[in-house]
Amino acid sequence: MPQPTAPPEAAPDPERRAAPDGWLALLDPPRPGPLPPLLLGLLRAEVAGRARTLCAALALPDPDGLSGRLLGQPGGVPSLHAAHLLDLTATLPPATRAAFYTALNVTPLPGDQDAALRPPRLDATRAPVLRWKPRAEAPGMASVAQGAGAQNAGQLARALRSLGTGSAAPLGAALTAQWLGAAAYHWLDQPPRLFPLDFLAGLGGPDQPAYPLYATARQQALTTLGEPRRTLLRTLLNETRTQHAALRAHEHAQDDVRRAALRACLRVARDLIRAGWLDRPAQARFLTPTELRDAADGLLDPAELRALAALRRDRAAPVHENLAAPEPSEAAPTALPALWSGTPLAPGVRKGPAHHWTPGQTVPEGAVLIAAAPGGAPLTLTQWPQVRRASALILGAATPNARVAAQAREDALAAVALPDLPPGWLQDGDLVRVNGHQGSVTLLRRAGDHPEPAPGVPERPTLPSLDIVF
Repeated sequence: MPQPTAPPEAAPDPERRAAPDGWLALLDPPRPGPLPPLLLGLLRAEVAGRARTLCAALALPDPDGLSGRLLGQPGGVPSLHAAHLLDLTATLPPATRAAFYTALNVTPLPGDQDAALRPPRLDATRAPVLRWKPRAEAPGMASVAQGAGAQNAGQLARALRSLGTGSAAPLGAALTAQWLGAAAYHWLDQPPRLFPLDFLAGLGGPDQPAYPLYATARQQALTTLGEPRRTLLRTLLNETRTQHAALRAHEHAQDDVRRAALRACLRVARDLIRAGWLDRPAQARFLTPTELRDAADGLLDPAELRALAALRRDRAAPVHENLAAPEPSEAAPTALPALWSGTPLAPGVRKGPAHHWTPGQTVPEGAVLIAAAPGGAPLTLTQWPQVRRASALILGAATPNARVAAQAREDALAAVALPDLPPGWLQDGDLVRVNGHQGSVTLLRRAGDHPEPAPGVPERPTLPSLDIVF
């Protein structure tokens, strides 16, 4: 069995650290840094439910229950067990295995990535047959969200069950995106690494800012192809956009379920405090949702519950106190490469001053927002109202199916993923150009460097630049 390749080591950062060998770090965690047991338990239930659903959709056997033993937090990094994941997907073709990894929000193996970039030629005589139907929400979602007249323990149990029954929309979105990439590569002569993000822009409809970009790309593609391929591409576009819309609806539904589960956990903890099982509300953050549910059902002894909370509190204290501070980075070298290549996330070409973003800070209008470690904290959708002021995004490790990438395409923001960048690669105020079609970032001018006019030549007025979005 081939050994999984460990992710490259990143610069020391208390908020983002590299996963140990044998683990694949999640590309879209709920929050930066280590997760508390309460949130880690909810994420473990969600990942296990999604993995079981994907195994059922692909008819994968799981006699050892590997789908429920994937998520861990080694070194404070939410990650998936690489050996378990490889054993679970060993019988899948490389392209399908890459889609399985993408659906679980981890980076596919290098060999699978190469196979996914050059999929087999499409048959223009028939449309692809998909077995996955979009489902917007998990069973029991409405009862968990409302919870009128239900007991707190029952609400928590239903929330955990809803997180455990996921949807096949992540796998359907990843597979249809690979089919779309195959059509762009074989029919439209696009480079294999140039993902056709234009076709996924404006999923919300004509009222979205990026919808004209999709309409233009669709019209150009349909007028280029002959009738058989034009019919197949039209069917493939509709199916791909349907699967990605179902993925967004499913993720929003899972957010509602997760919030309902957190509220139910707080209510159960309040009931345990009133019963004398817990001393104060702070103890609940060191317990998992399953332990709170079992305590409400009387399956856990009060002394055992308090001992678990005290033990985890004592274990967590030295980790936060002795956390190694990041070493001071050396001065940025004078000669840095002017071009960086990464993964395209949202189409568009924008330029503006670079700005390293920190949660809570105001984003300058028209800035190129850098939300990639070690330059800043990972970007989540909770800060998205502030992000809309930017003109482009530079993220860390992310895929085109990530939630922030989909939101960037909806708001017509060019976005590129550049993981594992060296410290000091860009400073605030550097003029850069982001090409979301090719996934590149170009350094145009360093901050403070202004070209001086030649002697005797009057300086011409600077005209506003126009950024053309293809």
